[in-house]
Amino acid sequence: PRGPQGERMRMRMRMHRPLLRAARRAAIATTATGAAAAGGLYAYDDEVFDAGVRVLRCGLTAAAITASYSWARRGLEGEARAEATKAAHWRNAGRLKRMLFANKGVYIKAGQYLGTLDYLIPTEYVETMRGCFDEAPASDWPEVEGVLREELGGPVSELFREFDTVPIASASLAQVHRAVLRDGTEVAVKVQHDHLKQMARTEVLIVDSLLKLVRAFQPEFGFQWLVEEMKANIPKELDFRAEAENAERCRAILEGFGGSVVVPEIRRELSTPRVLTMSFERGCNIDDVEGIERQGVAPRDVARLLSCVFAQLIFKSGFVHCDPHPGNILVRAGGGDGRPGPGPPPQLVLLDHGLYRELEKPLRLELCELWKGIVLADAEAIKISSKRLGIRSKWMEKRFPGKDLSHTLIAAMLSAREWETIVLKGNALDRFDPQGTREEQRTQLSSNVSAYLHGIVDVLETSPRDLLLILKANDALRSATARLVRPLLRAEQRSETKTPPTHACLALQGGLSTDTFLITALGCIRALLSANASRAELPGREADEEEVSALRFRLPPREGKSWLERLCRTWGLFSDYVRVRAFIWLNDVSTNGLWPTLKSGLFASSSNGLVML
Repeated sequence: PRGPQGERMRMRMRMHRPLLRAARRAAIATTATGAAAAGGLYAYDDEVFDAGVRVLRCGLTAAAITASYSWARRGLEGEARAEATKAAHWRNAGRLKRMLFANKGVYIKAGQYLGTLDYLIPTEYVETMRGCFDEAPASDWPEVEGVLREELGGPVSELFREFDTVPIASASLAQVHRAVLRDGTEVAVKVQHDHLKQMARTEVLIVDSLLKLVRAFQPEFGFQWLVEEMKANIPKELDFRAEAENAERCRAILEGFGGSVVVPEIRRELSTPRVLTMSFERGCNIDDVEGIERQGVAPRDVARLLSCVFAQLIFKSGFVHCDPHPGNILVRAGGGDGRPGPGPPPQLVLLDHGLYRELEKPLRLELCELWKGIVLADAEAIKISSKRLGIRSKWMEKRFPGKDLSHTLIAAMLSAREWETIVLKGNALDRFDPQGTREEQRTQLSSNVSAYLHGIVDVLETSPRDLLLILKANDALRSATARLVRPLLRAEQRSETKTPPTHACLALQGGLSTDTFLITALGCIRALLSANASRAELPGREADEEEVSALRFRLPPREGKSWLERLCRTWGLFSDYVRVRAFIWLNDVSTNGLWPTLKSGLFASSSNGLVML
């Protein structure tokens, strides 16, 4: 197509070209490795043979995808080439999804992660990979029954009054069945896929070998850290006893939200390392905007509550749910609580507590300083926090000699905004509002990712490992909140007048991106206000004394500091809190009117989320 749309498509084609070149170089190597593994290890070990087949399948798929792009675009230029690339994206995303489903297990887990990377990979891949959330292949009933008998020590008919043999959901590591206990209680039973533990053990070795092989062909490919994360996290996710403990702790942390947040009750007597029995909870996925609206719940309220919950978990408690993709968060209408408004308040149901990361206090406070700096446009605070976290990009240092700009990358990665928006456009709190259509935002951000890809890899290599899981959780939450805004953006694109919606219209119809940023800032400021420890506790990350002195009133109080300095520090944080909270309140007044906003603040329970912050 001609005009702006054609230009956007051509830009997307150019920005993904380096990734296609890397895939082409790796395809032949991975295919050869898989063939060798499958052919040479068949007689040695069935488990290793199956692993070799999976590697071979990966290599063949990579080769098919590479050939598909080359064939589709042969001899084409300009708009015709862009159209052919877009069609190839859809075909190859389907190929990739079929391969992931055929390999199962951790491969589907990888597909789920790709499904949250809005802006970072082509739209066609994101939309296709979202099927990994709730369309994963299910195990056959005889396999499920065998696991239940082995783990629970008896036949299913003796343990349950009813047990649906068809799962209500199937994911990468397990599937869920509805059942009824002997006392009539309705429960959900999560059953791990058979042989998954053995498979996961070999997959780590395979991924390790593949990444080393790819790096041999592409030295700048820097994702070796992924193997260490897999080694640490997969065993935790495969032990449902740890998930039970995480769920109970999460429920205790979020107790202050009252009935606005539900964590399923665990039935310990019917739970083992591979079987988890819990209360049966209903609701629609958090990205099902139509389902949310059918219940009379406002998407903006859902986005706010979600932001408040995870601000509490990450910044106040340091207990991070690292897999909050849309399939793990349900939404339903809550009960009446005196909250004004046209519909009932939302209620969130948090599922899948298999993977958490507990942040050490110094790291948690440093992240609070970093996020506060991003929202309040404090470039120096962002720079100092990045240094303390050890974040460094050699690629940025080479590209911009004499300048220290690594902190600009981590700020952009966390916020999915350009550095110009974060700091250079001033400190207005509404600067995070959506500008232009979603497609224009996606194209611009994806272009930046392509341009700074090597620097981003450096940041991932040097960041604390806990921060990587927070980035993953942040991607998933940003994807969920963005989808709550999407119906408004589609309505805007259909508008004949093409008049940009007002600030109040954005807030009323779809939820503001700004809400998420400001609520996160509120959580960070509250955590800093209640902190008693100093950032100097973070080992090996000390900033220069001159830099610390320049921001001494913005840092958590150090041991032995005078009461006056502590008072100044507290006053500065309190002023920031009031500024952010007042902005949200004034926006609510412009949207709902003065009296409904006052009633909401005075009489509502924690269902609006902001009461906790």
